[in-house]
Amino acid sequence: PETRATTRLRLVTDDAITHLSAMTVAHGDRDFYEKKRKALGQDPLRSDASPDILWSKVKSSAKSIGALIMDQSFFAGPGNIYRCEILFCCGIHPNRAGHDLTREEFDQIWAESVKQLRRGYETGSIITVDRDEAIQFGQPNLRRWIYNTAKCPKCSTSIVKWDIATRTCYACPSCQPTQPVLKDTTSSSQSLESKEELVQPFNSHCARDTVAVRLTKGGPSLLTIAELKTELRSRGAALGGKKADLVARLSDFLVKDDPVSPEQAAIEKIQAGESRAVEHVADIHPTQAKRLLEDHNSAVNLVTPTHSTKRRRQSSSTRSKKSA
Repeated sequence: PETRATTRLRLVTDDAITHLSAMTVAHGDRDFYEKKRKALGQDPLRSDASPDILWSKVKSSAKSIGALIMDQSFFAGPGNIYRCEILFCCGIHPNRAGHDLTREEFDQIWAESVKQLRRGYETGSIITVDRDEAIQFGQPNLRRWIYNTAKCPKCSTSIVKWDIATRTCYACPSCQPTQPVLKDTTSSSQSLESKEELVQPFNSHCARDTVAVRLTKGGPSLLTIAELKTELRSRGAALGGKKADLVARLSDFLVKDDPVSPEQAAIEKIQAGESRAVEHVADIHPTQAKRLLEDHNSAVNLVTPTHSTKRRRQSSSTRSKKSA
């Protein structure tokens, strides 16, 4: 690819060409590199990383683990999304202080960091949910657990967010038991944590979800105008109006998209006197349908005669007239 105005470094090998884009880049010799490298912490992707060295620093720190994972002098590599997902998978609240963690908890965090960053390296995407888990929780397209999510996919608890060092942190109060809020500070007067609030998902450009996942997370408002029109077009709906109009229109369709259950359909057909000779997409067994109707009528204290009952009553009436 061609370089751009923001391209600061171009690496060329036999297999690939890599561009590093950034606002500013500091240049230097090998000594400059070694000095910067020495300042970094342990990288979960490096085979020579030492979790023991990292543990000795973490267990001595009063900072929250949520802050430490984002501190490149401790964990070299994980960013904000990984911080959120790693701690969720470990069931550890971001406000837990480093010196309050057990070695077992730290080892769990380190192992999860290695697992998630390696998957990201191998797939080229930030995917933190296993396919089988996504299917298990009824969201086969789920890629991340709670980053930029309103409800926890595992327990449906509302996700909370707050800022740690100006970066948004996420947690599930149920899956990650709440701990007392810690005060991580760079100085004695500056607090780096803010008050918790519920999450209103936004359209993330650094971790873009599929249309299906965004519809599940936050509804049609998370879709672009082009995506809204595509969804509406597939439903044969009008495409005119502003984005707010498209969002409202698709919201109406999504409410109607929920299919009627076989049980509901069976009750409706019996109440309507529908002949069983009429073929439907799917029918439940007549005996089961009868029990459903009896349960339904008992619940609403309403007896609705079926088509066959009406015929029996008409036959009885005819026989009475003949006898007379």
